[in-house]
Amino acid sequence: MFSATFVLAAALGCSPDTTLTADYPSMAVIPNTVEFYDDARERAGTVVGETATVTLSIANAGDAPLEIQGISLANGEPAFAITALEVDEVGEDESEDLIVSFTPTDFAIYGDTIVIDTNDPDFPDGYTIPLTGEGVDFPRPCIEVDPPELDFGDVEPGDYGFDFITITNCGEDDLNISQVAQTGSGAFSRVSADPVGVVLAPGGTDAASVNFYYEPTTGLGDSGAYVIYSDALGTPELEIPLIGNGGGGAVYPEAVIDCPSSASVLETISLSGEDSTDPAGGDIIAYIWSLEKSPDGSQSSLSATDAVETSVLLDSAGEFVVTLQVVNDAGTLSAPTECRMDAVPQNAIHIELTWNTGDADMDLHLANRLPDEPGENFFLRGEDVNWCATSEDWGNAGDPVDDGILEQDTQDGYGPENISIYEPVEGEYLARVHYYDTDSFSESTATVRFYLDGALFLERERIMERNDVWDVGYVRWPSAVVVAEDEDEQSPLYDAPTRECYTGE
Repeated sequence: MFSATFVLAAALGCSPDTTLTADYPSMAVIPNTVEFYDDARERAGTVVGETATVTLSIANAGDAPLEIQGISLANGEPAFAITALEVDEVGEDESEDLIVSFTPTDFAIYGDTIVIDTNDPDFPDGYTIPLTGEGVDFPRPCIEVDPPELDFGDVEPGDYGFDFITITNCGEDDLNISQVAQTGSGAFSRVSADPVGVVLAPGGTDAASVNFYYEPTTGLGDSGAYVIYSDALGTPELEIPLIGNGGGGAVYPEAVIDCPSSASVLETISLSGEDSTDPAGGDIIAYIWSLEKSPDGSQSSLSATDAVETSVLLDSAGEFVVTLQVVNDAGTLSAPTECRMDAVPQNAIHIELTWNTGDADMDLHLANRLPDEPGENFFLRGEDVNWCATSEDWGNAGDPVDDGILEQDTQDGYGPENISIYEPVEGEYLARVHYYDTDSFSESTATVRFYLDGALFLERERIMERNDVWDVGYVRWPSAVVVAEDEDEQSPLYDAPTRECYTGE
């Protein structure tokens, strides 16, 4: 740091040893050199056309305010940009952030220097920070579909044709398929799961197939398309034509659904097809709804399948897919339109139980403390939420947000059952499964999913027999972790200490 000491003996009439030391700012910049690095791709350089940013901290360790008199690029390289500070000085022992961005426009190496002019006497010509960056390319995915179109040839009305497409990744990075759609004639139907959410590895090593039926009602010809949306380079929206009986030139009605992308678990969603249209000018006279997909264990169904409106209870966490087809007054069926909804738990802790046999009755339990021995607080009023104590006053007395609540109890197979706590207090909450009863004394596989703050944290499954109890695991709050009781090895199942409700008094 620069300091100035003046001997003023003669001027001020002081003794020769009398001195005065002036206070000055002392600037440092962290980091003091910048090379733009792509952390996400773990490589140096920035993709041409993309923008990378670095935050610099301008600190003042001196004894006087640091005045910012100017910040500039020495060479004015346009690929670099500086976001001006909102202050014109930095106080003692304080710092301010300066954001520098880099947007390459070519595959080249770029360089420049930031010059910060201040009142720090150690840097009379300005404080300099070298900048370097490189414009690069990076591995990108591409999509390839074989065959590029499906032509079913001639198919008699009342008969059907079958064909399929295979989707591969011809690029050098993972291909993510985000959405699909179908347009045109409703004579083409998909009979396999859509690849939404599928990630295909590069180099054609992975593949996804979609199977189609063609079932014409007339011999006039049908046409449509299957559309795949992905992050493929150059073709983020790829259309695969669907042709039957020569195609024809018909104009097809279009099914339209007012569809939310997400909703809460246990929310009943109303869906309407009233915005469906017929570009040919006809009237929509029929609606065909279908619940194509729901989470494992869900028992939901549509309230109506042939009305302009329908509704569905989102009884489990996960994805629900509802489709709609419409028919115009000429009897022409539209392609299906999808409504995809994610049912997301809104509670801090949400635990869900399902099982795989229809004749079994399993019960979910949640205790608000860990037992000293297996089964200790099983059915204990005040400590165990279950089918006969559907809520317990935990945490702050009289405040329902920290209580354990059984939101669903299913007695006739598959589930789901779930217990939630909206805002839990600090503690450890043990989840158990009790195989309560069965008509055939058969084994059944229980699946338990732990959701914390709406996200799936852990899923466990276990084969159980009648009257078995499984201590699945416990949630430690507020650290928001799940400790599985059988994470390293299968914890022993044990017989339920009781099968009836009791108070523990």
